[in-house]
Amino acid sequence: MQNSMRFSAMRQHELVGGGLVISTDRAIGVSALFIAGQRLAIAMLLAAEALNAAIEKIVDRLSPERSSFARDSQDLCLAAMLFLIIANGIFVAIASKSAWA
Repeated sequence: MQNSMRFSAMRQHELVGGGLVISTDRAIGVSALFIAGQRLAIAMLLAAEALNAAIEKIVDRLSPERSSFARDSQDLCLAAMLFLIIANGIFVAIASKSAWA
């Protein structure tokens, strides 16, 4: 139950952030192609968050006590999310730079 609430909160933050990014892109005149790419990147981030939540549920079920297996698998899931967030940030920076150039 707690994982699904955490997933819901993360999804809401990512949706709000994605909406702000796309609104900002439109306001500064980013091309439709960049906006489509950003939407794809946001969708990938949401999909990865869902997979992250599913993997965490499985790991919690398989290893309810603290173990290196659980810690390592959850750390890898978080690393994947971090890489996608960084990729989204780079995409925003490139789109913003191209709009101002």
